[in-house]
Amino acid sequence: MASGNGAGGIRVLGACSGNTLSGNIAMGNGDVLGGFDLEDDSTAGTGTAGTKNTWLNNKALTRSPAGLL
Repeated sequence: MASGNGAGGIRVLGACSGNTLSGNIAMGNGDVLGGFDLEDDSTAGTGTAGTKNTWLNNKALTRSPAGLL
């Protein structure tokens, strides 16, 4: 569980690919610096929400891209 972090909760960098993130809880992160509970910076993939990674059954309030869960 990731909660109360100022910059963000769970973040996957743009160069990362082929990862599966499942069953995580991230709530109340990013308030200070405008971050997100869940964030995936990879693009142009076939994973969840067009990323290069797969996100399954995670719980969060804020996410980028919006379709991550």
